Amino acid sequence: MYMYNKDHLVSKIERYQWGQTWHDTAYYSFEYTNGLCTKWVRDEGGGLSYIVYEYNEKKLPVKSTIYDIDHIVQSYTFYKYDNTNNLIEKTDSTNKVDFRHVFTYNSSNNLTSATENILWSNPQQKIKYEWLAFDDKVNFIKAVNGLPSTAAYDNNYHSYSSSSPNNFTAENYYTPVNMDQPFGPPLYTNYSYEYNNEGLPTKMKYGPWIVIFEYEKYK
Repeated sequence: MYMYNKDHLVSKIERYQWGQTWHDTAYYSFEYTNGLCTKWVRDEGGGLSYIVYEYNEKKLPVKSTIYDIDHIVQSYTFYKYDNTNNLIEKTDSTNKVDFRHVFTYNSSNNLTSATENILWSNPQQKIKYEWLAFDDKVNFIKAVNGLPSTAAYDNNYHSYSSSSPNNFTAENYYTPVNMDQPFGPPLYTNYSYEYNNEGLPTKMKYGPWIVIFEYEKYK
């Protein structure tokens, strides 16, 4: 569930998950300065933390810092862009670089691959996602106005979905291998959508799952 402020920027997200023998609840709140999210507070099952964002002159995030409830720094993320403002590299660091993410795009600025290098492990490993096809509609994450860039592990969004203007319809996932080894055969997933008159997805189907989207206002 998404709630918005008077400027139609997301101010709070509530997430509920459950299974046959478990459930969990998470709350996320967002603070803004001049229309840019500068603080993201996360309450995940009672575990509190928050992220502070820094931006460049193009209003793109260049650094984010994660703090725990006692305001102690837990980690940093640094962002690097190409000359068309696409995110091409993201590094996550503590006292060293723990993860390095590398991204590629097609001519429509849709994200076509993301490789995650796991540098803290011994031996070091890598994971890869590929997106093989896209629709020509509005990325459903783009309808969440003000939301910072998200990755697979943020709020249960699909893998790096906020990086593309359109919705991906086919995905390859390559499971972890050692850094010096080739990837094995990928796991393939197909996505299909239904849309409203604004070109926003109202239903997404993949595997056994169906996701329903409802909108109050877009732009």
